[in-house]
Amino acid sequence: MNRASSQAQFDGQVSAIRDQFLAGLPDRILEMEALCVALRRAPDRGRIDQLGMHLHKIAGIAGSLGYARLGETARRADATVSQAPAEASAAALWHEIEAQVEQCLDDMEDALDALDRSA
Repeated sequence: MNRASSQAQFDGQVSAIRDQFLAGLPDRILEMEALCVALRRAPDRGRIDQLGMHLHKIAGIAGSLGYARLGETARRADATVSQAPAEASAAALWHEIEAQVEQCLDDMEDALDALDRSA
Protein backbone atom coordinates (compact mmCIF):
# COMPACT_ATOMS: atom_id res chain seq x y z
CA MET A 1 0.00 0.00 0.00
CA ASN A 2 1.44 3.38 -0.93
CA ARG A 3 1.52 6.47 1.26
CA ALA A 4 -1.45 8.14 -0.46
CA SER A 5 -3.72 5.13 -0.03
CA SER A 6 -2.59 4.70 3.58
CA GLN A 7 -3.46 8.33 4.24
CA ALA A 8 -6.82 7.93 2.52
CA GLN A 9 -7.56 4.85 4.64
CA PHE A 10 -6.56 6.70 7.81
CA ASP A 11 -8.68 9.71 6.85
CA GLY A 12 -11.64 7.41 6.25
CA GLN A 13 -11.22 5.83 9.67
CA VAL A 14 -11.00 9.23 11.37
CA SER A 15 -14.08 10.37 9.46
CA ALA A 16 -16.01 7.30 10.63
CA ILE A 17 -14.98 7.95 14.24
CA ARG A 18 -15.99 11.63 13.89
CA ASP A 19 -19.37 10.59 12.49
CA GLN A 20 -19.90 8.18 15.38
CA PHE A 21 -18.88 10.87 17.89
CA LEU A 22 -21.29 13.39 16.37
CA ALA A 23 -24.11 10.85 16.16
CA GLY A 24 -23.76 10.22 19.89
CA LEU A 25 -23.75 13.90 20.89
CA PRO A 26 -27.54 14.39 21.11
CA ASP A 27 -27.92 11.56 23.63
CA ARG A 28 -24.83 12.66 25.55
CA ILE A 29 -26.16 16.23 25.71
CA LEU A 30 -29.48 14.99 27.07
CA GLU A 31 -27.77 12.81 29.68
CA MET A 32 -25.48 15.63 30.77
CA GLU A 33 -28.34 18.14 30.90
CA ALA A 34 -30.38 15.74 33.06
CA LEU A 35 -27.43 15.44 35.44
CA CYS A 36 -27.13 19.24 35.55
CA VAL A 37 -30.83 19.63 36.40
CA ALA A 38 -30.49 17.10 39.21
CA LEU A 39 -27.30 18.76 40.48
CA ARG A 40 -28.97 22.17 40.59
CA ARG A 41 -31.69 20.71 42.80
CA ALA A 42 -29.42 18.66 45.06
CA PRO A 43 -25.65 18.55 44.52
CA ASP A 44 -24.43 14.98 44.83
CA ARG A 45 -20.90 13.64 44.38
CA GLY A 46 -22.14 10.53 42.54
CA ARG A 47 -23.83 12.65 39.86
CA ILE A 48 -20.80 14.90 39.63
CA ASP A 49 -18.65 11.81 39.07
CA GLN A 50 -21.06 10.61 36.34
CA LEU A 51 -20.76 14.01 34.70
CA GLY A 52 -16.99 13.72 35.08
CA MET A 53 -17.03 10.44 33.13
CA HIS A 54 -18.82 12.16 30.24
CA LEU A 55 -16.37 15.06 30.39
CA HIS A 56 -13.39 12.69 30.44
CA LYS A 57 -14.58 10.87 27.31
CA ILE A 58 -15.23 14.12 25.48
CA ALA A 59 -11.86 15.55 26.53
CA GLY A 60 -10.12 12.44 25.26
CA ILE A 61 -11.52 12.45 21.74
CA ALA A 62 -12.93 15.86 20.77
CA GLY A 63 -9.63 17.60 20.08
CA SER A 64 -8.41 14.74 17.92
CA LEU A 65 -11.53 15.04 15.79
CA GLY A 66 -11.17 18.76 15.16
CA TYR A 67 -13.17 20.10 18.10
CA ALA A 68 -10.32 21.71 20.02
CA ARG A 69 -12.42 24.16 22.02
CA LEU A 70 -14.84 21.43 23.12
CA GLY A 71 -11.95 19.17 24.06
CA GLU A 72 -10.24 21.89 26.10
CA THR A 73 -13.42 22.94 27.91
CA ALA A 74 -14.19 19.31 28.78
CA ARG A 75 -10.59 18.72 29.86
CA ARG A 76 -10.64 21.65 32.30
CA ALA A 77 -13.93 20.56 33.88
CA ASP A 78 -12.78 16.92 34.00
CA ALA A 79 -9.55 17.95 35.71
CA THR A 80 -11.48 19.92 38.33
CA VAL A 81 -13.70 16.90 39.07
CA SER A 82 -10.94 14.31 39.05
CA GLN A 83 -8.58 16.37 41.21
CA ALA A 84 -11.18 17.31 43.82
CA PRO A 85 -10.58 15.65 47.19
CA ALA A 86 -13.10 12.94 48.05
CA GLU A 87 -14.23 14.95 51.06
CA ALA A 88 -14.89 18.08 48.97
CA SER A 89 -18.39 19.44 49.32
CA ALA A 90 -20.57 18.40 46.37
CA ALA A 91 -22.23 21.83 46.40
CA ALA A 92 -18.90 23.63 46.25
CA LEU A 93 -17.59 21.34 43.52
CA TRP A 94 -20.77 21.74 41.45
CA HIS A 95 -20.51 25.51 41.86
CA GLU A 96 -16.92 25.35 40.61
CA ILE A 97 -17.64 23.31 37.47
CA GLU A 98 -21.16 24.41 36.51
CA ALA A 99 -20.08 27.19 34.12
CA GLN A 100 -17.49 24.90 32.49
CA VAL A 101 -20.10 22.18 31.99
CA GLU A 102 -22.51 24.69 30.48
CA GLN A 103 -19.77 25.87 28.11
CA CYS A 104 -19.04 22.26 27.18
CA LEU A 105 -22.74 21.68 26.42
CA ASP A 106 -22.79 24.86 24.30
CA ASP A 107 -19.70 23.68 22.40
CA MET A 108 -21.35 20.29 21.80
CA GLU A 109 -24.45 22.01 20.42
CA ASP A 110 -22.24 24.23 18.24
CA ALA A 111 -20.62 21.10 16.78
CA LEU A 112 -24.05 19.73 15.91
CA ASP A 113 -25.16 23.08 14.45
CA ALA A 114 -22.05 23.15 12.24
CA LEU A 115 -22.87 19.64 11.08
CA ASP A 116 -26.43 20.69 10.20
CA ARG A 117 -25.16 23.71 8.25
CA SER A 118 -22.74 21.57 6.25
CA ALA A 119 -25.37 18.96 5.34
